[in-house]
Amino acid sequence: MKYYIFTYGCQMNKNDSEMVSGILKKGGWKEAKNVVDSDLVIVNTCSVRLHAEERAIGTISALKKLGKKVVVMGCMAEVRGKEIMERFPHVQAVLGPSYETHILDAVNGERRYLVGDEKVDFEKYINASRKGEHSVYVSIMKGCDDFCTYCIVPFTRGRVQSRDPESILQEVRQCVENGAVEITLLGQNVNDYGKDLVDWDFVSLVEQVASVNGVKRIRFMSPHPANFKKDDILRLSNLPQVAPYYHLPLQSGDDEILRRMNRKYTTSEFAELVDFIRKTIPDVAIGTDLIVGFPGETDEHFLNTFEFLEKIRFDVVYMAIYSPRPGTAAARREALFVPPHVAKARYDELLRLQEKISYDINQRYVGTVQEILVDREDKESDKFIGRTPTNKTVVFESKFHLKPGEFVNVRVNQAKSWVLYGETAD
Repeated sequence: MKYYIFTYGCQMNKNDSEMVSGILKKGGWKEAKNVVDSDLVIVNTCSVRLHAEERAIGTISALKKLGKKVVVMGCMAEVRGKEIMERFPHVQAVLGPSYETHILDAVNGERRYLVGDEKVDFEKYINASRKGEHSVYVSIMKGCDDFCTYCIVPFTRGRVQSRDPESILQEVRQCVENGAVEITLLGQNVNDYGKDLVDWDFVSLVEQVASVNGVKRIRFMSPHPANFKKDDILRLSNLPQVAPYYHLPLQSGDDEILRRMNRKYTTSEFAELVDFIRKTIPDVAIGTDLIVGFPGETDEHFLNTFEFLEKIRFDVVYMAIYSPRPGTAAARREALFVPPHVAKARYDELLRLQEKISYDINQRYVGTVQEILVDREDKESDKFIGRTPTNKTVVFESKFHLKPGEFVNVRVNQAKSWVLYGETAD
């Protein structure tokens, strides 16, 4: 029996797919190389944006023609599970994020519909089948308590549940034994970790992960700016394993829009945080997320965001046009929705700005030698692809064959907005 998994959405979804893959393999299943050769197809879905839902629905619909047994899991399964079961009779089971460990039972017998928040069994991640063993994701928590007005996550993944720290460290040690050198800690707001535990906080956990022999790099996604304290940053800066890349979701560069989003910080407070990080951590890179066209966003609000990006100068910005999510407060403000053509024009304008900023920032890497973690070989071009400590993608040539997980010094000789190019240093 063979299975194939489609994964949509964030790193947490990718990690969940690897977890389910591990459960299936332990249960005697084998992973198919393509969907045609599979007996079971799993569609791991996302509900953060409408586009991700539409892609997943399209995949589910297309699978009917192939006659495959289908299981739908993830965030969209949680919020649209009944609709999916009614609309697609070929779907064998719908599993919300808390029920993905039921995959072996779900593929047999009657159709299953399992959703609703329950206490998470984090041990399910221990036997995950990793796609890349040198760089792995480790889930440290589930859920969110912030209820930003645009976000559906608290409704799909529930409130904050922190994973037992020893369980996390056990998984990290196991990953290192299997060849991992880079660990990325995952949580909706990772710096909320420990708020439901005694004598634990996020930085304490990172310190323990850094103490595991063999961990060379630590990344994390993503801290909430409102709860990221200067003392946290100082403690993290003392850990050489923590990569000098911080992803801080801004969402808007206008204070009124931030208030409507329930983000709990102002642009001046955000700018002060960025300034402190840059002064504390030399050569740090900072990325962010941004929503364009939030309900009620005027030309003035947009201009403030544009000017704020010019001021802060992020290394990378992940932008999305606002899409209403059912059940969220912002979705009820339909009268304030920004016309799609206006939102798209604003998106394009910000993208052009950021492309120039990223290009300018990346020029400082030209002529430098960077320690690159090799991710893969591009066999078509006979080049290798890896990342700098600051999470810049580098395409480079090497006289020697390299394997994923190796560290190598690369001299950068060209830089574009999103990619650096170079060759191994002598």
